[in-house]
Amino acid sequence: MLYRRTGADLLAPAETRGMALCNLGNHLDDSGRWVEAYTAYADALEADPTNGNATGNIAELLRRRLARRVDQRGHLAAVYDKYAAMAKALRQRTVEVAGAAAADRWDGLEPTGSRGHLRHDGDQLDPYQCWIVRHPLALVASVEGLGSDSRQWDTASVSGVVSPAGERVPGIFGALNVLKAEFLVARRLAFQGQRLHAESPARQHPDDPGLYTDTLDGSLYGEAPALLLLAHRSALDVLDKIAVTANEHFGSGLVPARVEYSRYWRDPRTGQIRPQLEPDGEGLRCLLALAELAVDLAEDGMYPNARLLRNAGTHRLVHATTAEPTGPTQDTFSTVNMPELQTAAIEALQVSRAAYLYCRPHRQPARHIRRSCGHVPATEPAMTEAGPRVRA
Repeated sequence: MLYRRTGADLLAPAETRGMALCNLGNHLDDSGRWVEAYTAYADALEADPTNGNATGNIAELLRRRLARRVDQRGHLAAVYDKYAAMAKALRQRTVEVAGAAAADRWDGLEPTGSRGHLRHDGDQLDPYQCWIVRHPLALVASVEGLGSDSRQWDTASVSGVVSPAGERVPGIFGALNVLKAEFLVARRLAFQGQRLHAESPARQHPDDPGLYTDTLDGSLYGEAPALLLLAHRSALDVLDKIAVTANEHFGSGLVPARVEYSRYWRDPRTGQIRPQLEPDGEGLRCLLALAELAVDLAEDGMYPNARLLRNAGTHRLVHATTAEPTGPTQDTFSTVNMPELQTAAIEALQVSRAAYLYCRPHRQPARHIRRSCGHVPATEPAMTEAGPRVRA
């Protein structure tokens, strides 16, 4: 949380912000939270483009991903090659922020020679696709762009699960289909809300048919802020449904109506991971990522306003204002400004996207798969596990 606050402080020196965000990425990636880690490293480079240690750690993140036979291997290998080369070119800066040993390590990164795509930017004339690429919000295990040039680019799905012979298609497939569809709707709502606000930032959009009473306090009413609030709430609803899906898939035995994402992963009596989950290997890594993400949605976590704004928007009255906002509160009325509301909606979508990608079962050897769907990539360059992260 402190690293994130420092990295977001525009009054802090660029070098300090870059180092803080790089260390945030290290923590997240070591916890299996690779989606958020990549974003932290990318933000570190946006703050300080000379930070060679951030480029090296991005390459290391991708190297570890490739070692696990994940989706989008050609793409990940191409992006790995890009950042490995950048890390070598920025050696002197790496020595300054992380020492010669770190620079030597990045010098030892071997290119894969992948001919995969660096990114698919989609239709450059389509504002919606450009917005998805910019934030990034494609529901696919790529790190840049949409993942493909297909019209249906949100391809993240279950690769395969073990089930007894003759059993019907396991419910996990249908569950993730539902979660994906609801995420896509939340994403489109956020885009529409931002579009309406951009087209009419200081007043009600001309296409909004509502007649709203002027409350003489600087409040903004209408479809634009309402769409953003609905998008935020819908994105976080997906998180709770991820926990409901896990409860069903792993047979945890909880009443579905009482399952919440923030409370599901740990046994309330022991504080430990629920024993029914019993993962190992990559499954354990994914489970810990989901459990730790739940911790960061608490009031003292990395995303403290996400759940509070969601609860306020669900059970109480929240609206936008051009005056001094109260921020999310426990009161009947809360106010937020439009930039804060837009940022909250995008953050909720990014958190929901990360959780969806973490909850997908890891690919198993083909001989063990009884049910499968999705694309199995062609042979890619072999990669091996590497050592610990390098801190700034």
